[in-house]
Amino acid sequence: MTVHAAVAATAWAAATDSASRRPLRLQVAGHAGQFHAAAPGTLHKHTNRVEARFYRDAQTGAACAAGLPAFLPAFRGIVVASDAVDGEAVGAPDGVVPRLDAPIGLAAGSAAGDASDDDAAQGPATIALADVLTAFLQPHVLDIKLGTVLWDRWATPAKRDRMQQQAAATTSAAVGLRICGMALSARLPLPSKGPAATKDGAVDAVDAVDAVVDDLLAQARLDPAAAAQLRPSLAQGVTLTRLPETPFSPSPCPPSLQVQWDKTLGRTLPAAALPAALEIFLAAATPAQRRALAARVSALQATLHQLPHLVCIGCSLLMIYDTAPEGPPCTLGDDHDHDHDHGDGGGGSGHAGSTPSLANAWLIDFAHSEVAGAPAYPADAAAAIRDGVHAGLAQLAAWILASS
Repeated sequence: MTVHAAVAATAWAAATDSASRRPLRLQVAGHAGQFHAAAPGTLHKHTNRVEARFYRDAQTGAACAAGLPAFLPAFRGIVVASDAVDGEAVGAPDGVVPRLDAPIGLAAGSAAGDASDDDAAQGPATIALADVLTAFLQPHVLDIKLGTVLWDRWATPAKRDRMQQQAAATTSAAVGLRICGMALSARLPLPSKGPAATKDGAVDAVDAVDAVVDDLLAQARLDPAAAAQLRPSLAQGVTLTRLPETPFSPSPCPPSLQVQWDKTLGRTLPAAALPAALEIFLAAATPAQRRALAARVSALQATLHQLPHLVCIGCSLLMIYDTAPEGPPCTLGDDHDHDHDHGDGGGGSGHAGSTPSLANAWLIDFAHSEVAGAPAYPADAAAAIRDGVHAGLAQLAAWILASS
């Protein structure tokens, strides 16, 4: 049960009919309905016991000492029935409250392939996490899967073969990175006449993407050969919606739009075009935001180096930066001459009053990951899992810095 870009991180689910489950702002990847809004600033994620245990275990011991929680959405507990818990509810819907110490029912370090443990691992759990998107006004969001190994110790031989084939067929095996979802929220340089515009002013998503690529080519920020490789993938799994106007929406500028890609982008993207796709994501980022994201990625890699027993399989890095400026942006590729560095790792907590140059990244999606799971794997498999994640993070930081 893999989740991408929520919380964020941070995959965000559609609204349900329940009045206590409010709609989420954005979902760039993952399963619809897996997240819902709980108390203000809090998400409930419906996942499995492996992920619940990962978040719980990351709060103590070596993982906590190494600083791992600083790179995760803040963990607010495992959701259990309120009548089983002493204390005050934390604004959770449907009579449930989060607990940090709730039992999970999954034994640590059990042998791979144990049927009873497999049932426990895949059993349902609901966790409460901070909604990291609340600090951003007009966010660009990228969910990128880390690592070259995509199967966990509970995988059947058939699933292991399938996941190995998926890695080999995408950028995962070659680079240790694969885009799982991306959203751009900004004022795009879109045509007002011709085939790209309809009578009601709606713009085709592919035309919007072409406009972004053409704009970056005109600024010499994309290599023409890389752009040619990139365009077919950018046309896959893309949707475009108009966003509500904000105080940063003066009339001379084009309408604010959101262009969003699902996992199809990453599954069709050639490895050689991955840096160009990253440049599409970073198109509106200031130099300071790019440096902040690169520093955050490098700091995460350094933290993971301190945790040799940690197993990250199928986890993602969720990168977000704000494109709402102190003044009106008129193109996605404009740096706006704002060089404020707010990517120090603090998640931010504001809405309209927050500084709009914020940039940050979080490690998310742990349905196949364990804080101290390496001893349960053969030594060569554990090394391959670890090396693939580190290689992906190192390459990502290098690409971001090179684009600054």
